[in-house]
Amino acid sequence: MHIPWLPFKYCDHLIQRLPYPAVSVGIGLFVMYYGLPLLACALSEDPSLVHLYLRDPVHLAFTAFIALGAALGMEIMKRGKTILSHLTNAPIPLGQVRWLAHGYLIGVPLAIILGITNGRHLLDGHDSQWWGSSRHGLAGYVLLVGVGVLTIAAIQGLGMILSMTVDIGRICKTGLRLHLSHPDNCCGLKPLGSLIMRLWGIALLISAAVYLAVSIGYHGVEEQIGTWAVALALTSVLPCIAVAPLWMSSRALRRHQVSWLTPLDAAITERLEHIKFNDAIGIAQVADMMHIRERIDRLNIFPFNPRVLAFAALLNATQILVTFNR
Repeated sequence: MHIPWLPFKYCDHLIQRLPYPAVSVGIGLFVMYYGLPLLACALSEDPSLVHLYLRDPVHLAFTAFIALGAALGMEIMKRGKTILSHLTNAPIPLGQVRWLAHGYLIGVPLAIILGITNGRHLLDGHDSQWWGSSRHGLAGYVLLVGVGVLTIAAIQGLGMILSMTVDIGRICKTGLRLHLSHPDNCCGLKPLGSLIMRLWGIALLISAAVYLAVSIGYHGVEEQIGTWAVALALTSVLPCIAVAPLWMSSRALRRHQVSWLTPLDAAITERLEHIKFNDAIGIAQVADMMHIRERIDRLNIFPFNPRVLAFAALLNATQILVTFNR
C-alpha cells in the first residue's frame, strides 16, 4: 500500500538531519509536556496554580521517564543505519516492512480516543484541587494536546524501531558479519549489544511511566479502559522489541560457533591422536588450538557483563507483573 503523506523516508531524513537528536527530542518533549502546562498555569488568573502544579510529583516523574525514553529512541533511530551496515557486508535487506514505520496511522485515531475518554474525565471540573481542572483555565487543555502529540510520536517511533529490529533479524538470518579477533572482545558486535541495551532502557523507562500512571494513580485516569489498554500494550510489546534482536543475534552467533568449532574439534582430535609426549612443537600447536577453541566457545555479543542485561530483564519483568497485578 502506497501512503503519499509523511512517508518513511521523510521522517527518516528529518531524524538524520536533526542535530543532537537525543538531547533535542528529550528536552523538547519535557518542555512540551511539562513546561507548556506550567506556562499555562503561570498565565492563569489564580496565582496559587503554579505552586499547585509544582507540587505534582507524579506528573514530573512521568514526564522525566518519557523524555528519557524518547531520547533513547531517537538515539537508536539516528544510529540505526550505521549499526545495520556494520553487521553485514551484504546489501541490507530493507524495504519489506516499511509499513511498520507508518505508526501515525494508529497514533492519530488513538490520540483522539484518549482525548475523548480521558479529557471528559479530567476537564469536567469535579477535581478542583488538580491544576488541570477546567476551573483553573487552559492548563488541562494544554496537557491534553501534549498527550495527543506524545501518543502519535510514540507510536510512530515505536513502529520505526520495530521495523529496524526486523531488519536486524534478516541480517542475522542471512549474513551476520563476525570478527573473532576484534578488539571489542565480542566479534565486532559491540554496536548491536549497545543497541539492545538501549532498547531495554526504553522498555524500563516506559514501564516505569506506565506504573506511575496506573498503579500510583493520576486523578482517576488509571480507571479508564483506554488507559489500561495502552498501558498493557506498551508493557507487553516493548520488552519483545528488546528481546527479538537479542534472540536472533544469539542464534546467529551460535550457528557461527558450531561452524567454527566442528572443524577445529576434528583438527584437535586428529592432532592428539598422532602427537608424541616429547613433541614440544606439536604440544604447543594443540595448546594454541585449545586456546582458540575456548575463545570461540565463550563468544558474547555484549561489550559488558551479561549479568547487566539479566538484571534489566528481571527488573522489567517485575514491573510488568506489578502492572498486570494492579
